[in-house]
Amino acid sequence: MSCSSAGPGRRRPEPAPDAGREPPPSGAPPSGAPPAGGGILAFLDGLARRLAVEVHTLWLIFRHRRTPWPAKAALVLLLLYLASPVDLVPDVIPVLGMLDDLLVAAAALWLAYRMTPRDVVEECRARADAAAARRGNWLGALRRRFTE
Repeated sequence: MSCSSAGPGRRRPEPAPDAGREPPPSGAPPSGAPPAGGGILAFLDGLARRLAVEVHTLWLIFRHRRTPWPAKAALVLLLLYLASPVDLVPDVIPVLGMLDDLLVAAAALWLAYRMTPRDVVEECRARADAAAARRGNWLGALRRRFTE
């Protein structure tokens, strides 16, 4: 016999699945959801923008005088690996062929970011963000051009 304070035949109320979590700010989409108002195209637009800023950040890190040479070497070796026809796993194997490229790229980028001083990364990221703000919404303009 169980010693439940709820009594026989009565169930305790279960806590809500989001209990203990702070709700997102008003107007913010839940995590993992595409931004409101634009659907998947707005989500892909934001993703492409962030990728462009990160690539520019990596370029600025590579050119920065305080970036150590091993970090620069990791970036150069990554570019050479991605451009070469030689792979760890051939690309004809459906999933593993592309997955090895992704893993090598992630490892090289992680290594380059780890070896670069934090203030250099922050400075380069701020410069890349400022340049992206000056460029404006070029991807949105391009999308409007071809969808109208």
